[in-house]
Amino acid sequence: MSVTSVRRRATAGIAVLAATVATAGAVSMAAAGAAEAAGTRPLLKVPFKCNQTWRGSTRSNHSPSDRAMDLNLPSGGDTDLGEPVKASAPGKVVAAGVGGGGYGNRIIIGHGDNWSTLYAHLRSINVKVGDHVEDTTTIGTVGKSGGQEYAHLHYEQRNFGEPKSIRFGSSTWATYYDAEQYFTRTRC
Repeated sequence: MSVTSVRRRATAGIAVLAATVATAGAVSMAAAGAAEAAGTRPLLKVPFKCNQTWRGSTRSNHSPSDRAMDLNLPSGGDTDLGEPVKASAPGKVVAAGVGGGGYGNRIIIGHGDNWSTLYAHLRSINVKVGDHVEDTTTIGTVGKSGGQEYAHLHYEQRNFGEPKSIRFGSSTWATYYDAEQYFTRTRC
């Protein structure tokens, strides 16, 4: 076999491999897009009462996950201590009480299709395990439990218990790693 024939076969093999990888990637991206379109990810709202602006901060060294967000009123400090926290979407309370890992008082709400939201460092908890909540339900209040220096809401959106990139509504994705303003337009 000549050198030219070997090169042609090698080039053809690489082209087939590249096409296979590209097709598999397109199929998996299409499947992920179809799953989102089918509604498996719930439409989650900013977890506060109507007509408020909250600053959501993310950072690469956020523990336990860099996909988490800390939410505060823009004025900062402890001005948000005791502010009502709403459920991001209807669901069932699957955990309520003191959580390990520095969460302090925390609530986890299951929203179906293996999606849940976690709310931590709460001052008070107004729900119990098994309660059904609506997005208008006040589930607790902003606090600084778990040894936090200042009041804030630690917030996560989870799939199969793993924190995922945060999205509010159908198109507002969290900015990583920075602070962004989020305005509540619902629950009025």
